[in-house]
Amino acid sequence: MELLKDILTVLSDTPLPTIVVVAGLVILILSFAEVKSKPFMIKPRKKVLNTPLIIGAVLVAVAILLYSFAPPAPSTTETPTITPTQTELVVSSPTAQATPTTAVHATETPTSTPTPTNTPTPTLTPTLTPTPTPQILFQENFLDNKRRWQLISQPGGPGIPRIDTNIYGGKFVVSISCPVTYKAATCNVNVPVPNVTLNDFFMEFETAVKRSSEEANVIIGVQYRRTNASYYWFQYKDYGTFLFSLVLKGKTLNLSEETSDPNINTGIGSVNKIGVYSKGGEHVLFANGAELIRVEDGNINQAGDLYIKFHVARNNSATIELDNLVIQDVP
Repeated sequence: MELLKDILTVLSDTPLPTIVVVAGLVILILSFAEVKSKPFMIKPRKKVLNTPLIIGAVLVAVAILLYSFAPPAPSTTETPTITPTQTELVVSSPTAQATPTTAVHATETPTSTPTPTNTPTPTLTPTLTPTPTPQILFQENFLDNKRRWQLISQPGGPGIPRIDTNIYGGKFVVSISCPVTYKAATCNVNVPVPNVTLNDFFMEFETAVKRSSEEANVIIGVQYRRTNASYYWFQYKDYGTFLFSLVLKGKTLNLSEETSDPNINTGIGSVNKIGVYSKGGEHVLFANGAELIRVEDGNINQAGDLYIKFHVARNNSATIELDNLVIQDVP
């Protein structure tokens, strides 16, 4: 069976002209073999045709015709199948220069800690003791002289200064002409604040030098807690300095050096707002809202009179104005 299958497979793949040629050749060979096997047989009566020989010749002729008219067989040259060879790709990497390695530090994400819920503690609101409002003890705008300020009119003479004090134009006006023959270095006017005796207080007033000779060296000051020949004495000069002193039984003791301060305005017509704070042994002096000096001294700690003082140097004259005087208590 296997042989028969192989024969059929070969025949199915063999072209028809080839099969015909083979068949014709086989028949021719067989016919010649038969003739050769009977060479001495004589048949006298008639000549008989050799049929197998004729059939074989016909088949060969047909096969030749088939080969002649058959179309040329397509080229069976096999195109070689190119099997891609897997080539290992070797990439030549350039020599890398040393790159500084940056250390990557893992950032540790902080673990959120749950915020404890705090029970709010009741806020205790302190009971504030109301600060007492300072009371005005004395106030003067110098619209008139109802408070009976001491007014002076002194004509002057040899060795005697000419002094005039008046209230007009809403100002307390002091004019001083100090003669060259005056015995002291300065001529001065002491103006008492009427009907005021104080220990602790805060006082403010405004002053301005309206007219002055070249070397008048005007001094404006305050004496307070004055009893007999003892008092505190604050003075400032029109050229921008101040001095604080204690006069104890007629002896002067300076509690500060004469000090220049830019908060003191200078020049003709310049207004200065002077302030004095006194409570117990604490003394604070102001000019135009700025603190000039703070001193502690308790040598005089009792109520006394209050004076405003004006000084002009010998052989000079000046006119000074005073306004808006306010005195408050100190709680």
